[in-house]
Formats: sequence, structure tokens, C-alpha cells
Amino acid sequence: MKDAEIAFLKNRIKELEQEKNNGDIRPSGGEPSQGGEDLFRIDSLSRQVIVSNLPGDKSCTAASESIRSDATDDLANYERKGIFARPVGQRKCRFGRGGNGKGCGRGRPRLSKRGGEKAVGNTKEMIEQVSRISRLGAVMKVCKKLNWKDKMYTPLASRFATADIPRVTFKALREVLNDYESCTLFLYDVDPGADLDNILAKDCKDIGVKLEWANAAHFKKWGMEDGDIEASRAFWQVMRKKTKVVDLLTNAHKKSVMEYGDLAPKRHIYMYYGSERGVRHQATLGILQNTPFLIEMEQKKIYVATLREEVAMQKYPTEVQDIVTRTYSCFKYTSNSLVIFSQDGVILQQNPEANSLFGMDSVEMSMYVDFGKDDKPVDRIKALFKGNDRLYDEMWQSVVEEDRTWTCKVKLFKHNFRPRDEALDLERSSSSFSSTPSAGSDDALSPTEEEEEMMYGPGRWYFLAFNKFFDPSDGNPVLFLEMKDIHDMQMEKLKYVAARKAEHQLLQSIIPEHLIQFLVDETKERSNYSNSSSGNSRITSPKSGKSSSRSTSSDLSLLDISAIRMSTENRVRAVAESHENVTVFFADIVGFTKISSSSTPGDVMMMLNTLFTLLDDLCDHHSIYKVETIGDAYMCAAGLQLKSEVRRLKEKGLDYHGCGGKHCPSWHASRLIHFAKDILVGAESVQTPAGAPVQMRIGLHSGDVVTGVVGHKMPRFCLFGDTVNVASRMESTGKPGLIHASSSTKDLVPEENWVSTGGVEAKGKGVLDTFLLEPKS
Repeated sequence: MKDAEIAFLKNRIKELEQEKNNGDIRPSGGEPSQGGEDLFRIDSLSRQVIVSNLPGDKSCTAASESIRSDATDDLANYERKGIFARPVGQRKCRFGRGGNGKGCGRGRPRLSKRGGEKAVGNTKEMIEQVSRISRLGAVMKVCKKLNWKDKMYTPLASRFATADIPRVTFKALREVLNDYESCTLFLYDVDPGADLDNILAKDCKDIGVKLEWANAAHFKKWGMEDGDIEASRAFWQVMRKKTKVVDLLTNAHKKSVMEYGDLAPKRHIYMYYGSERGVRHQATLGILQNTPFLIEMEQKKIYVATLREEVAMQKYPTEVQDIVTRTYSCFKYTSNSLVIFSQDGVILQQNPEANSLFGMDSVEMSMYVDFGKDDKPVDRIKALFKGNDRLYDEMWQSVVEEDRTWTCKVKLFKHNFRPRDEALDLERSSSSFSSTPSAGSDDALSPTEEEEEMMYGPGRWYFLAFNKFFDPSDGNPVLFLEMKDIHDMQMEKLKYVAARKAEHQLLQSIIPEHLIQFLVDETKERSNYSNSSSGNSRITSPKSGKSSSRSTSSDLSLLDISAIRMSTENRVRAVAESHENVTVFFADIVGFTKISSSSTPGDVMMMLNTLFTLLDDLCDHHSIYKVETIGDAYMCAAGLQLKSEVRRLKEKGLDYHGCGGKHCPSWHASRLIHFAKDILVGAESVQTPAGAPVQMRIGLHSGDVVTGVVGHKMPRFCLFGDTVNVASRMESTGKPGLIHASSSTKDLVPEENWVSTGGVEAKGKGVLDTFLLEPKS
């Protein structure tokens, strides 16, 4: 029997004697007493804890007794809780951009210098200090003097060349620790020629961690053949890949040493399920300690390494007990609802927040558990997903089969938490909304919110997070649920999304569809870059099950007014386009100034609203793009070849007549003329405040235009160019009730009954040939 086991048994005997003296020991066998007080018996926590003593130590309290031999009374209270001041010889390193540590310590211990070699080693003070807290101290005692050359240091190791850090050789470590408690050696390294500063700036992710050696106790502890280092490496890789906690702790320790220069040993409690491969038994608690140091390997290279002691000692007598009780207190007092389920849906344990939702139905709190007609416990996980089998299947696949965290937002009702308390026939009501997708649709048939409220009563929104771990009581998988009530936040978000949708629809009436899509894509690209840079977490959509960032794609597809502001030159250039052979339309009300001066503002606005509503309807009917209204003037265009324009034409079954399916200026001009005729006829049905029919002037011109979005306060999609100016001139020099067009428009539609005006004077262009057209011709 090993010394550590003998020491453990002696400690246990002392505990039992103490309990006996205090009257705390109850009989473990035989019949319970009549009073029933022996129905349950709580064993000492130390029976489930694997700890060991350092060589030469008399008890597991050695660390707390000797780590600070000069402790003052003021420090005593701290040290009784394991709060020890950092020794002078283990200060943190401070690294600069040059690579080497600055201020890492008082300088590398140099014992002599000859032949280009620098004799370094471990000071007596450091050996004594490390021996109190780690088995590495025993190795340091045989490595008091080491002849290390500067060229032997790897790039990582050179950062710690002057640090107060233990230094040993691989030969010494292997000889001293092979017969000790389970421990392993890990080496840190980077690829040759790698940019070390860049690696450190990326959270040290590219620093490799390799299991290099393990002692005999390690292989026995984990059920491996003695000396099978490849099996141990494979086991380690599987643990890092499948157990997120292991990977997080490994990366955290690596970052602590490499980036923060913290050379103190790091520790955590872990669950040990036995040495039988592929089988988990009742777990025991162990303390794992990682101690960083420098090691000279057999190839005369010096690496940064860590000694992983898998049966470390307690810092003070009640360390494990304190950690476990604190952890339970966190579970109990958190503001989120926490539930532990067995795989068949039994609530094993839950915190007070969850009691108000699920009832006090856990194995921990209730003497009994509800069973169904099939003589099996009621599956409370399936009840939680009642009415949404697809979501349950997604969760089960992610958590149970793939060992991944699964999260989503979902609306839950009373029957989801307490299936036995629900008076409604849920089987019948939920069957009305089967989760089987309908033909030709990927979406499941689901009740509306109003129908859900009517069937189940009021519901609330929750954020669910499911994980899997192995139950320390028997080693079987259990599911852990964390729930957060987000109802108020979700309702505010729904209001926000509704407002965003309304604003987006308003923008669609101002900005063409293809520019809207461009700006949406630009917003998504910026968001994706931001997410990739900041490492934002992602969530699973409850509808699709697809992973998405916190800024969901639906949110990014909704623009607000700020998204279309032309804040940069690049954005202005990106949305600018040129268009050939576009026909531009202008119209205004004849005598509008006189009408306005002789009528009330309300009457004038009523007339304009009636007239422009008529024009908007005609725009939709003829698939003409409305540009804007300015006062009583109405501007639109045909032939811009906008995506929305092309789509509406195809939806109406219209084709590009006479142009072989290509862009046809004649056809667009013809469409605009028919639109203009309908306006002149329809305007007669609108009356002025004085009761007279409204008369309008219309001007047309065809040519090239440039489009873009301009402005910061009220950005708008605008048309620019000489074509726009001439079209406006055609309208201002036209005649009431007639269509006034330039020769370029007339040439595109020669079949109309055009009447020449004899020419019109245009500023900067002289006399232009223009033509009039009656609406009923």
C-alpha cells in the first residue's frame, strides 16, 4: 500500500473517532430506529474526495500550514479559507512587444559562467516554496544546477528566460515522479517561424499543447496499458473535443501563462468516474493542479511546460467541502430557473426559481414522482416541448447525440410546465395543429398566438439552454436546463420589429428595390465582419433550427432611415447608375397658385390627396415608377429597368413588344403615354375647392439619365441630367388637358396622332421641335 493511501486511511480514522466523540456517528445497518431519524444518513464528504499528501507531509493540511510560515495574525483569517498571498518569488511576468519578458523576476539564477554556457538552476528559496504546493519540488531538488545555453530555448521558453520559474530536466522529472501519484507532462510550442506577437494577440489559440509523458499511476488511473502514451494522447484529445469544460480550462491556463505571465499553479475540482474504459461509475471528487515550469528535453531543447497533477492535495482541510457547498449555493440562489433532468424526463433537481414553474416535483424535493399509464415516469422534457415535436427532436439530436449546447427562444404555457395540472384535453387540441409539415411547405402547421392563448391561457417567452453532463451519482447522462424569462424583452422586441417593418415599407416607397437590397447586403456584410471580429455567440432559431448571430437576418433585412444616408463618398458612388433611353414624365395642376390663394389649406390638401392617390393607383396599374412629388408637380419615369419594375411587368404577363425580349425604349414610351392619357381623363373626376374639374399639363421627354441617392437629413432617390430638365420644360410650356412631348419621345411612338407646335424655346438649347397629343386621340 502506498504512503498516500496509508495517510488517507489514517485521516479517515481520525475523522471517525472525532465523529464518535461528538456523537455524530449513526449505525449504517440494521433496522431504523422507531423515531425514523435513521431513515437517511449523510456520509462525510471526504469519502467521495480523492486527495493526497506531498512527500514528507503528515496530512492534507500541509499546504495551509507551511505555505506561509511567517503568516501574521491579520493573514490567519484569510489563510483559513485558502486565500494565500503570492510569494515574492512567484511574481507575474510583464511582456513587451520584443518577445522576452520584462520584469519577470530578479534575473535568472546564475551560478557560474564558462565555455559559453550559463549555469542556471533553482534557488533554495524557490525549491522550498514549490515543494510545499507541488510534487515538482522533489524534481527541482535534483536540478539545483543546470548548464543551459541561450540557443537551447524555444521562442516561447525565451520569454521566461529571466522569470522566477522552476527549471528541471526531463530525465530528472521522469526518474523522480514515475512512482508518485498520477501526473502528466504537457509541452507548449509554436510552429517554426511563427509570429509570436501575432499569436499572443489572438488569445494564444495557435500555441500547441502536447502530452509528452505520463507516469505509471496515470495509466492505471485511466485504465490504460502502462507506457501507452499514444492511447493517453488520444484520450486527451477526445476529452478536449467532447468536453467543453476541459477545453475551456486548458485554454484558460495556457492564456494565463503565455499572455498574462502568471506562473502560479492553477487548480480545479473534477469528477473521476473510475478506470474502467467506456463505463462510468459513481464519481469521486479530485483536485487537478497545473504547475508551469521550464524543462530541458532529451534533444537539448528547453520548452515551457506544465505538470498536471491529477491527485493534488487540498490547500486547507475543508477546501473541497467549501467549493461544493458554494457551488450548490450558486445553483440555489441564481435568478434563472435551473433544472436537472434524467434522460427519461424525471426532474432530479431544480432551484427555487424553477419551483414556481415546474412545481416542487423534483426527486430532491418531493417524496413521490408521477407515473403514467405505461408505468413509466411522466416525461417532463417532452411536456416542455408539447405541441412542437420538431423542436424537441432538434434539441435531443444536438444535446444527447452530438454533445452540443442547444439554445432557443420559445413561448411556453402552463401545460408545458405542469402537464398534470392542465384541464384541457391537450392531446386532442394539439392534434389540430400537427407538427407534420404540409405538402410543399417547410413550415409546420402551428396555431396562431390568439389560438394558443384561447387553448392554453396566457403564455410567456423564455430563453432555453440545454446541456448534457454525466451524473456524479451513477455516471449516467443527464440534461441540464437553464431558463431565463425574457417575456417583457421579447414583447418590446416584437413592437420594435413591427415599427422597423413599417419604416422599411416607407423606405421602399422612396428608394427602389434594387438599392434597398444593396443597402441590406451592405448592412449584413458589416454585421458579419463585426461578428467574426468580436466572436459573437450564435443562437438556434426555434423555427428553422439554423444557427444565426444575435443580430438575426430578419433584423438586418429591415432598414431604417439612417441606413440610406449617403454618409461616405464610396456609398454615393456605389448606388449611382446611368440609364439609357428613359422616358421622363412631369405633370402639374393648371392654375394651382390661384386655387391655393382662394381656398383653405385643408381644402387644398384634400384636393391634392385625392388627385395624387388617383395618380398613384394609375402608376401601379401601368407599372410606372413614381419618382417624387414637388408641390403640385408629379414626376415619374418608364424604362429605368429597375428590378421592381421588371418584376411587376412580368407578374402582369407583359413582355417587351417588338424588341426581342430586350430593353425596349419604344415600348416604355408607349406605356407612359397611355398612362398620361388616363391621368388627363381621370383628373376631370377630381374637383377643385370651387367645384370645377381639375385640369393638368403633362410634359414628356426621352433620353439618358443618372440615378442615385442624395442627401443626409431626408435622403431620396433622384433622377439627374439634361433629360430631366427638358421633360420639366415640356410640362411648363404645355397646354391644359394635352400631352406635350419632345421630338425624341414622338420618334419612339410615331403611331400616335401628334400635332406639331412649331417649336418651343428651351434655355440653353434654343428652339426645340415639340408635339401635342390629345388624351382621346
